[in-house]
Formats: sequence, C-alpha cells, structure tokens
Amino acid sequence: MKTQALSLNLPFQMELPEWLQLGFMLKVALGLVAVTVVMLLGLYVYQIGDLLAKSFAIKDYEMQMDVLGRENSNLAVKAVGPSSLRQIEQKVSELNFVKAGQVRYIPIHSEQLVSK
Repeated sequence: MKTQALSLNLPFQMELPEWLQLGFMLKVALGLVAVTVVMLLGLYVYQIGDLLAKSFAIKDYEMQMDVLGRENSNLAVKAVGPSSLRQIEQKVSELNFVKAGQVRYIPIHSEQLVSK
C-alpha cells in the first residue's frame, strides 16, 4: 500500500512577521497568564488578610459586649438596691408630687373584652 500526500505550493511565499509567529505569541500569552495568576494570588492574599483582620475585630467587639453586659447587669442591681428607693423618694419630694388618694377601677364586663 502506497501513501500519497497532496501539498499546495503557491508561487510566492507568505511569511508572517516575526512578532506574529507562534513562538512570540505563545510567549506573550504565557506572560499574560503568568501576570494574571500573580495578580489573582495577590488579591487572594489581600482578601485573606482582610478577612482575618475583620474576624479579630469582631472577636474584640464581642468581648467588649460581654464586659459591657456584665457592667450593665451590675448597674441594674445597684439601681434596684435600697439606696435607690431613698433617691426616688427624694426626687418625688423635690418635684412636689402628691400622694394618690383612693384608687378606683373601671369595671369591664368580659363580653366587652377582645379575646381570641
């Protein structure tokens, strides 16, 4: 069995300029790929650093919230203490409040109440 090949020979030779040849274009493409990879890696490292900084900031804020919550609880206990009753009585006398007399409630029948 004989193999035959057909080739087309043009009367003129057509050569591409050197900068358009495959070797140069391949180098340019690989260079662009390398630059893109380096830029993406840099962006990735920056985002990881930013994420870590924000997570540490959130942890600090949570610790501050815990401290403030405990302080708030302590202050609430102090405000309810016996000294606060004296302060309230003093404030009432300063504002010239009058003691309420007899308290009367308005009777409401159960038929007039809204229920589920």
